[in-house]
Amino acid sequence: MASRPGRTLTGAPPPPGESPPGGALAGAHKRFGLAIAIAIAVGALAGDALHLSDARSLGSKPSAKLSLPTFHGQGDWGPGRRPAPGFALRDQTGATISLVAQRGNPVLIAFLDARPRAGSGPEARSLVQALSILPRSRRPVVDIVGLDPGREANTAIVAAAHRWRLTEPYHWLSGSPAALSRICHEYGVSTSAASEGNRSPIYLVDRSSFERAGFLYPFFPTVLARDLETLSRRA
Repeated sequence: MASRPGRTLTGAPPPPGESPPGGALAGAHKRFGLAIAIAIAVGALAGDALHLSDARSLGSKPSAKLSLPTFHGQGDWGPGRRPAPGFALRDQTGATISLVAQRGNPVLIAFLDARPRAGSGPEARSLVQALSILPRSRRPVVDIVGLDPGREANTAIVAAAHRWRLTEPYHWLSGSPAALSRICHEYGVSTSAASEGNRSPIYLVDRSSFERAGFLYPFFPTVLARDLETLSRRA
């Protein structure tokens, strides 16, 4: 899918040849996301199996390679097409974390709320499952932008990480309400998304700071893990 939450997946017009966004990715996903994810996964696997079966029955090699997407989220973008909006926020240790300083590493950017009743738990646990599948050498830098501006104390962050079984290394990013509002707007995220029952996007950013995939919950942890592996190898 070529659309993106916000910019409205955020402010910039779509690249040439890319369909204009039809609203926030979060809204579209709420209606169609699970069906699309299942259809993509089942269709790709069934098509691949049928193609290989036909080729073997003919005793010949496939006449043409299948054209499958590189990534498998609700958003999938080619290299160099979608620069990730920059940011500079403080993490739970007080260190300033910026996207530009992370250039050269694959990065996963998530938007979560540490409050127990905020609704980020299912998404966070699926994210943790995906990360746990990967060997540490294949894991991306994990940047989590807090969705409760100015109120997520370290104790709340530690408690959330414990509930979700999220282990370091990760950066839980916070800043002034104005700074968080800006970065959430640029990534197409509502700061009240979790509390309203909507899901926030997870972005996979390559070593050159370009977005390559966007996921919205519910997603299969194994699919996200596979795309993170791809990001690590190709980016």
